[in-house]
Amino acid sequence: MIDSGKHTAVQAPGDAIAAPRDKSVSRRRPKRPLLTQVRGLQLISVVVLLFLWKAISTQTSSLTLPGPVPVFVSLVKLLFSLDFWHSLLVSSQSMVFGYAISVVIGLSVGIAVGSISRRVGIIFDAYLLMGLAIPIAGIIPVIVMVFGIGLTARVVVVLLFAVFQITINVVTGVREADRTLVEMAHSFGASPLLIFRRIILPDAMPGIMAGMRLGLGRAIVGMVTSELILLSVGVGKMVVNFSSTFQTANLLAYLMLIVAFGVVMMAGVQRIENRLTRWHKE
Repeated sequence: MIDSGKHTAVQAPGDAIAAPRDKSVSRRRPKRPLLTQVRGLQLISVVVLLFLWKAISTQTSSLTLPGPVPVFVSLVKLLFSLDFWHSLLVSSQSMVFGYAISVVIGLSVGIAVGSISRRVGIIFDAYLLMGLAIPIAGIIPVIVMVFGIGLTARVVVVLLFAVFQITINVVTGVREADRTLVEMAHSFGASPLLIFRRIILPDAMPGIMAGMRLGLGRAIVGMVTSELILLSVGVGKMVVNFSSTFQTANLLAYLMLIVAFGVVMMAGVQRIENRLTRWHKE
């Protein structure tokens, strides 16, 4: 009887292990049909918007709102022109420098503020929210008086657009770390650096990457805003030229390419985020 009981005890875990595998497989299968449905809805929405655009453009002047076909033709011409890539390269300098500085400041300040006591952190939260709500375009004259109208001023504008968004998300991510694991690590004598590297940083990674992705979007907005208000050298110069000469089709096509540039960059950051936080989602 003991032998038969042992035999039964050995078989039961095998069955218990096999059951979760079947469930996990069954749970993963519906993802592809759902993704197909989402892609189908996105395609339908694009087609509806194109039809609405075409219908509205027939009721207005081509100088005011050209149809989808002229804009698409202009888009293809701009995509294969050196002027577009040169303007984008020139403007990207301020975005790259401003965004890189924003990431460094955002990570440093965010980790510091998120690691201190919440009672003390509330003081810094007010300043961070205030910075996020500041109308950056309104303080650009002050930036001009301090830094001039060169590359430095444009970098500062991009920095102000992005840094508060990144910092707030980093603070939130650090604060959402599992405090039970942190206290347990403290009780076992783990050093603060080890606790941060093994517990806080992995838990905060989703918030950090979300802040970097959202900050990148704001950095692109800051790049365009700085050139439209300060000095039009790249993207701003092309926008001003097209608008002043009533080349509406070229203007809309150019703005679409800028939006596509931002979407591609944010999608790249999203891909990195998915790879770094895959374990967290599981």
